[in-house]
Amino acid sequence: MVHVYAGNLLMTTGAYSDAVKAYENADTVQPTTVSAFQRVRCYCALTDLANAKKMMDETKSLQPDDVLLNFDSLCLDELIKVSKSTVKLSKPNLTPADIKSCDQDVTSAIQTLDELIVSYESDRLCQLNRRDALLNIQIIPNVQRVRLEKAKLAHDINAMKD
Repeated sequence: MVHVYAGNLLMTTGAYSDAVKAYENADTVQPTTVSAFQRVRCYCALTDLANAKKMMDETKSLQPDDVLLNFDSLCLDELIKVSKSTVKLSKPNLTPADIKSCDQDVTSAIQTLDELIVSYESDRLCQLNRRDALLNIQIIPNVQRVRLEKAKLAHDINAMKD
């Protein structure tokens, strides 16, 4: 677990490539879902979405029932869709069909991301238990979700006092 802590420290300093190595070292000792997911976050910070996707698939296979992880995976998929469209649009000799296809992909991604944002305002999120979101770390932190998590924790602590 010391390698995971080292990776976390490296992430906070912005040394994402070194953090990836620390998480890989952690997995040689004892593979964990946390080290796999932290690599997803590092790869996203490095804008290496292909490796982020591979690690996300691995993380999901280790933790298939994590509700928030599934949200994060969907978010990553949409970011990849937008990134591919951007690359395609930068190529010369685009046809109107190419432009229309990219526009549809980007519009679809925006709609999905909007739905994800709305889902953070849902009562369902407040009802999640720790077992529903074991990783409880997200690729792109959401202030509303952090507030909800703090409110839930405060509620749970007060309930334990009673």
